[in-house]
Amino acid sequence: GDAGQVQIDARGDVRVDGPNTGIVSQVGLSAMGDSGGIVLSANNLSVLNDAVLSAGTLGAGNAGRIAISAIGDVLVDANAVIDSSVLPGGTGDSDGIVLSADNLSVLNGSGLNTTTFGMGNSGRVEINVTEDIRLVDGLIGSAVFPGATGDSGGIVLSTNALSVCNASENSTRT
Repeated sequence: GDAGQVQIDARGDVRVDGPNTGIVSQVGLSAMGDSGGIVLSANNLSVLNDAVLSAGTLGAGNAGRIAISAIGDVLVDANAVIDSSVLPGGTGDSDGIVLSADNLSVLNGSGLNTTTFGMGNSGRVEINVTEDIRLVDGLIGSAVFPGATGDSGGIVLSTNALSVCNASENSTRT
């Protein structure tokens, strides 16, 4: 069966902080069914210090979409990751990431990406930020890795200003 959707509707801020900490919707190894993905709305969102927001598949099924709506800022910092991925051995599509906020910062080894390491398409990354997108040693990407089968969903950015600094990338790969 399906993993079900994780829905978070916070009136205030959401903070996901620390190693082994995350909000996850996943199709497990050898399982069949779709991840329901993650729908999160908040005033501000911080994903910090190796924490993850992840929709993925290790089995047979789609990874699920991550939809984030923040009234204020989204901060992804200190090796934290927001991703929708087809993991090694997985079969299915990443359903992508849709994010809207006033400001987005991806910093210090962190990433916001869709990937496939298995058999399926990496989803589209769609970002609508009214003010600034800032990448400092960060990544926004959609990739198909070696040995995987599928297409990259691409990246669509809509913003007032974009800064890409210090070993950062905004990229699609196959």
